[in-house]
Amino acid sequence: MNHQNYLAMAEDYMLDTPLSALWAEEVRKKAMDSFKKSGFPTKSENYRFTNIEKFLTSMQWRTPHKDYDNRVIAEIVNYQAAYENLIVFVNGILAQELSRHPSIDVKPTYSALDSQESIWKSFTNFSQDELTYLHHSFLYEGVVIEAKKDTKSVVKILSLITDEGIFSHPTILVHAHKHSDLTLIEEAHAVCDKVYSQQIFSLVQVDAGAKVEHIQLVHENSTTNFLGTTEAKIQKDGNYRNITLHLGAALARKNLAIELLESGAHAESYALYGLKGKEHSDISIQILHKAADTTSAQIAKGILTDESRGIFTGKIHIFQEAQRVNSSQLNKNLILSQKAQAHSQPQLEIFADDVKCSHGSTTGQLQDDELFYFQTRGIPAEKARTLLAHAFGNEILMKIENKEIREEINTRVLKDFEAHLGH
Repeated sequence: MNHQNYLAMAEDYMLDTPLSALWAEEVRKKAMDSFKKSGFPTKSENYRFTNIEKFLTSMQWRTPHKDYDNRVIAEIVNYQAAYENLIVFVNGILAQELSRHPSIDVKPTYSALDSQESIWKSFTNFSQDELTYLHHSFLYEGVVIEAKKDTKSVVKILSLITDEGIFSHPTILVHAHKHSDLTLIEEAHAVCDKVYSQQIFSLVQVDAGAKVEHIQLVHENSTTNFLGTTEAKIQKDGNYRNITLHLGAALARKNLAIELLESGAHAESYALYGLKGKEHSDISIQILHKAADTTSAQIAKGILTDESRGIFTGKIHIFQEAQRVNSSQLNKNLILSQKAQAHSQPQLEIFADDVKCSHGSTTGQLQDDELFYFQTRGIPAEKARTLLAHAFGNEILMKIENKEIREEINTRVLKDFEAHLGH
């Protein structure tokens, strides 16, 4: 399905799904006009290892719908037992009847937002990126999450797919008010073993002194296409931590842009991509230091086997007025087969003269003496590979501050490694 097919789909979508808010209709039209000119990213340096259009060619489009059966109910029951606040999308459409959020303020996007609110101007004046154009061309009802001042909360956002050929486009807008503490977990999951695509756009506003831990998990079958864009804006003394986990999908492309807007703002970005088969993960992260006395840290790790391919592009940009910045960046890859590929592109762009910055990248394989050490202690080579790979990725998993969530995800990762790396 090429660029012209998607334009036709978007135009039909606009006719079939009119929006109640005029400003939202204008956003959708603006995005479609931009997508008509740009098409899918093919020549951009930021996409040179990933042909988005190629991955989406096999898609057989079906208009998103919110129909669901007992399979979905069973999934929801499991998550309700684990999370007090649960927000559910079904095929990209907000399902309020399946959601519950007693300790957090949640509203549908277009009934909650005024296009003139300064916090969301960056949503209506969206970034110049082809994937954002694509998402906003299919803009539909999303969700606004408000973490109130001086509160602490955990919110799970579950995006369920129930049918083959669905290409869903959820929108998630988050506002962490002053001195709030929010843990946010996003996960896409299919209740059918079918081909589908999903593109999620998340915008996070972190007010003065607020703290947000944002975990984004992709752990699906090898027929899934997942496109994600996240933008975070951090005010004075705010703290934003993003943890991206790509653990299964035919394509998982993630764009993350973090802006440090005022002094004392701090950002951390951690990513782990564990790939098998012909899976393809491409993570692009920008941290923009726009104010003095801001700090950031960035670590990405890849574990690749079979014929998988992992790409990491990390950019730290320090503006001229951003003096006394402290920032670090590191990418490490572990290659477990002859045909797996890792591409690393760490970048520093520094226009201030009083900064402390570092970056680095390494790619390597397991050493024979490491495996031999385990074997001399009665541990088979297959089990040793799993343990060593898990130890390599564990640095990222340990960055999850919420203990219960960390243990849950760590169990899933270890189970996945045991199934696919022990051979």
